Amino acid sequence: MSNRINIYDIVIGHFRTLRQTRNNKIGVVEFLVFIVIPIALSIAIIFIPLNSKDLISLLVNLGSIFSALLLSVLVLVFDQEQKLDERKEMAEEKGKAIDPLFDVKKSVLEELYYNISYSILCSILLVSLCLIYTSIKYITIFHGYILKPLIVFILINLLLNILMILKRMHTLLVNR
Repeated sequence: MSNRINIYDIVIGHFRTLRQTRNNKIGVVEFLVFIVIPIALSIAIIFIPLNSKDLISLLVNLGSIFSALLLSVLVLVFDQEQKLDERKEMAEEKGKAIDPLFDVKKSVLEELYYNISYSILCSILLVSLCLIYTSIKYITIFHGYILKPLIVFILINLLLNILMILKRMHTLLVNR
């Protein structure tokens, strides 16, 4: 795959952010919330009929809006990281103490970068899968047993990641 479109680093970086700091392993709760529950709900959706064009249209709109908004937030995170580095440099030049939370803030900003990038990726994938879902109606096995669970998995993942991003942004802004 071309390095220009290789998303491997984004996906791996995102899942690294789910690791606990004390033992560098994904915790049981994180594993359940971000992997097991979305997979279980995706499998369960196979047995629920969802043939609404309005729902698919809503999901396309949701994915499109979230990707645009998350790109803006990504720029904000980049800007905050630059400002944090500038404050550190200014403190070092003036011989003042560096913010004691500098390393924590820097780490949270880096994790936010991966989480937001992954969420943008999920949004793009959600829109793409919904477009495929509306285009390929006549292959029932592919439509109902593969596409529908994938759409649900990506949607749940996207919503959970947005909650995680919101929590991390809140933590950063409260602990200025």
